[in-house]
Amino acid sequence: MFWGMKLLIQFLAFCCLELLCGAETNGWWAVRPLTAVHPPRTVDNSQIVHSVDAFIQAACKERGLPMSPEADRRTLLRRLSFDLTGLAPNPDEVRRFESDGTEGAYERAVDALLESPRYGERWARHWMDAVHFAETHGHDQDRIRTNAWPYRDYLIASFNQDKSYPRFVQEQVAGDVLFPGRPEGVVAMGFISSGPWDESTLRDIREDTLDRQMGRYLDRDDMVTTVMQTFTSTTVHCARCHDHKFDPISQKDYYSLQAVFAGVDRANRPYDAEPGVAQKRAELRRSRERVEQGDKAFILQAAEQGHMESWVAALSGRGVVWKAVDPESFVSV
Repeated sequence: MFWGMKLLIQFLAFCCLELLCGAETNGWWAVRPLTAVHPPRTVDNSQIVHSVDAFIQAACKERGLPMSPEADRRTLLRRLSFDLTGLAPNPDEVRRFESDGTEGAYERAVDALLESPRYGERWARHWMDAVHFAETHGHDQDRIRTNAWPYRDYLIASFNQDKSYPRFVQEQVAGDVLFPGRPEGVVAMGFISSGPWDESTLRDIREDTLDRQMGRYLDRDDMVTTVMQTFTSTTVHCARCHDHKFDPISQKDYYSLQAVFAGVDRANRPYDAEPGVAQKRAELRRSRERVEQGDKAFILQAAEQGHMESWVAALSGRGVVWKAVDPESFVSV
């Protein structure tokens, strides 16, 4: 289910600005700017390979625990492979890594796993969990979403292409407006519509009922929650009933955010996987709209280019032949 809206271009910028302004005046620790933290001084520098090791060693010292011994190469490769691809390395890969004593062997193993298509499949699952992606609607009917899979494939491709995070965010929040003509700009909008949808309330109940209105508010709440939790780590939906107790979001702020989604509905949206085809289709659609609106300048321009004459000539050269058919028998079934 894919759709888009122009107001979402300003949505995240507005939310982040409001949160930061609140942090400066109210002292909310969760949204304060990040500051540099220096690693603690270590006792045994021989165990420090990365700056993170200094924090681990300091924590172990504080609790009276020894540092774990360094993992053997087989264990290291298995941990690395499970983490990046979710799959165990095959025996040949383990043997090569164990026998490779050259400098940069570990880095090469990391690069090989990052280049595997399994990497995107593994980490797209984490993102789909964050946005509660499902291929069914949920609720009582729980129908299959036959057109949910393009968003899943979009996520896998984005991770495998090492897409920049700013572009990744923009495509999923307002890709159809920010990147018109690009297929990913439409497919990525599945981000907001990937959660549960109360089909029986929002489709089968009369428009002028209270149940329909309540279902619509709950649907918009899911959209607000998905965007804010994913991109700002803020539980905005608590302010639906009262001013938030732990984040700088008032009830007024919440309904201001929900108003951004007030004109949005879920529906299947066609798109072209090839950008060139999408661009050509958009041009033809605009031309048809101008003709249907009676744009005389556009029609005359087309006629001057010879398109009209050639079309009329092609039609006039066709003879229409009418032939009467005499039935020989009739059969009734």
